[in-house]
Amino acid sequence: MAAELWEGVGQIENAVQSYIEGDLWERARTCVQQMKSGEASKRLMDYIEKNYKGYLKKENKAEELLQQGDVQGLDMFVERGDWMSALEGAKAQGAEVLNRYLMRYAKETMESGRFGDTVTAFAQYGIQAVAQNYPIYKTLVLEIFADCDQAEIQKLRTTLMQFMKLVEQRGEQNTSVGKEFARYLTIAHLQNLCNLYQKKGMVQLFAQNALSLLRYCDLLRLDKVFYNAGVACKKANNLTMAFLVLNRYLDIYEVIEDPDNNGNLAEQGEFQFTDVPNLFDVPLPEANLVSEQDKQNLGDWLLQISIDQKVPKQLPLKSCEACSSKIWDHALQCPSCKTKQDSCILTGRPLKNAVQCNSCGKHGIKECWQEYLQNFASCPWCGNPPN
Repeated sequence: MAAELWEGVGQIENAVQSYIEGDLWERARTCVQQMKSGEASKRLMDYIEKNYKGYLKKENKAEELLQQGDVQGLDMFVERGDWMSALEGAKAQGAEVLNRYLMRYAKETMESGRFGDTVTAFAQYGIQAVAQNYPIYKTLVLEIFADCDQAEIQKLRTTLMQFMKLVEQRGEQNTSVGKEFARYLTIAHLQNLCNLYQKKGMVQLFAQNALSLLRYCDLLRLDKVFYNAGVACKKANNLTMAFLVLNRYLDIYEVIEDPDNNGNLAEQGEFQFTDVPNLFDVPLPEANLVSEQDKQNLGDWLLQISIDQKVPKQLPLKSCEACSSKIWDHALQCPSCKTKQDSCILTGRPLKNAVQCNSCGKHGIKECWQEYLQNFASCPWCGNPPN
């Protein structure tokens, strides 16, 4: 072999060149190590590594290129469509590189409507509190809320929890952005709890949570949040709220069918005493959630309840502690004076008879804690033992 001959007569540079041409990279490095001159040795070693990287790029060897500290290996993964390897590799390169490739992935997936893939990556790798990314985060949140897929909601809650910790570390929790994303986290938290309660058959907590989500119907899918709350109340035998909420759902159903006939949504009726947004101002989905037959069955049930004298048809009210106005007993904010109450971390209901989680300090209603802890061992907010 020519390289060995050159090496044997001390012609190291020629030997190195021959080894490189034969793709014998370790032999080239070993050859250089026998040189006495430190400067010449360094120059030749740099020459080898430069050529080695060129070889890796030519051969599309992304993994080896990353091992050499060259982030172009990440671009090779991206070109292959192997985003998971790209993100794993970016993670090893540090937060700045990870954020750059994560946002590239977010752009690609969101532009193609794959919001579930986006939030899955965010939940796994986290998102940075980088102001220029906030509009992208907001778009993703609203898209996930519009569909309310259970798995995506769970991942969104994980993502927003991580994000809000970063916001708090930066002291931005009281800024407009901080408050906005805190609201998103509350919604994701309550929606995720709804899904958990439903799976466990915890009908009372499920119904209370579903009612709490009505106050966020301007961000969630309007017909779905009303339908789910009404059905949940029906299962929990809260027939008054089931009657009122499902009646309102039918108004929504009719307007989706005929958007020009939306006068019923402008009339608040019993909901004037609530903190539920005026439905006239809330975007409507393009198509109805349930079939015409299911809607007919629902109408028949509502008719039966309407003539049942044992079922009250009025919203359960209480007096606002600040202005004494009559408000819904589930409302967190008085529609008259705008005074707000703290909410139960387990249900979103106004807080009373509160018990605190000793791990995170969040409060829940005592009887709600008791039912919750019969099925779960950890706090729904922080995931740690509450006692």
